[in-house]
Amino acid sequence: FIFKVYMIMAIGCTTLRRAGMLLKDEDELSEHLAFLAMKKFCHIMSLQDVETIRCLLLLGIYSFFESKGWSSWTISGIIMRLTIGMGLNRDLVAKKMKKMTVIEVEARYRLFWSAYCFERLIATCLGRASAIDDDDITVPLPRPLNEAEKEDIDVTNTMIRLRRLAGRIYKQVHSTSVSKKKLTPEERIEVINGLRQELDTVFENEKLKMKQHNCTTTHTEITNTISFHSSDIWLAMRHSQLMILLYRPSVLIPKPPIESLSVLGQYCLEAWKHTYTLYQKKLLPLNWITLFRTLTICNIILYCLCQWAIDLIESKIEIQQCAEILEHFGSKWVFAKKCAEVFRNISNTILEIS
Repeated sequence: FIFKVYMIMAIGCTTLRRAGMLLKDEDELSEHLAFLAMKKFCHIMSLQDVETIRCLLLLGIYSFFESKGWSSWTISGIIMRLTIGMGLNRDLVAKKMKKMTVIEVEARYRLFWSAYCFERLIATCLGRASAIDDDDITVPLPRPLNEAEKEDIDVTNTMIRLRRLAGRIYKQVHSTSVSKKKLTPEERIEVINGLRQELDTVFENEKLKMKQHNCTTTHTEITNTISFHSSDIWLAMRHSQLMILLYRPSVLIPKPPIESLSVLGQYCLEAWKHTYTLYQKKLLPLNWITLFRTLTICNIILYCLCQWAIDLIESKIEIQQCAEILEHFGSKWVFAKKCAEVFRNISNTILEIS
């Protein structure tokens, strides 16, 4: 309990810092709270039960905001090994379900999906294989236990659908097993088109649901929120990022045709526009997940420039904005600072050429 309280407060501080709600002398508060939580970590690991998974999830979320960020991948692996070991990915049999309350059953399902989303986010961001295949999951999606939970659970289920889609794109487009299938060029294009159609359908449905929700929410409530997951800009950004994942050079199509590169370039610029808008609204979390995504977008913009798939003049502003966000990470993020210098130099070169 002590570990969870301190770690939740430490994570909360990172959100308040992003939203500009912490004073300058409170900047180190998050690190101090995390230090107090970690005093109990050895006991947490010795439990090897569902509480261990809950605490590791909190630690994993906090690790996103560490400037090195190396521990997140390791933590996600431990979480998923414990989760699979306890059989949380399998639905409960009727006999066992009778011995549990509705709340206990739902808590078990939610814990699995939290672990799944965390692990899949890191795997997709790093371009690595996930620790669990979707075919090995039989638990139902989370459901609200009362009316007050409905909105939060809707957001959670949206996140799960996006994580599943990202995993499917990686498996069918980027995994090493794709090269063993010996697909014809036409079949490869069919895979891309099928995933594109599925992606568009999911996002159209989610956009409609978000629009209906915003119609019932007052302007003041929307303006005052510090959560980015309920933002339609965030949804549009995720759509563009998944399109980039789908169309960028891959095992399935190592050298995309110019038509695909044009689509790729378009979504790169769109993704960056939405990312920068969230940054201006203080809705962009400055963690290593955002850092990797930012670098991915910028690298692919450069790739598209080399292939003449993006207009030189159109991209120079985006690259300047990229450097601005990288510099905003702060002095502790040495890697972000070095990348900002690189993109500043690229931006200046583009200006000279144009």
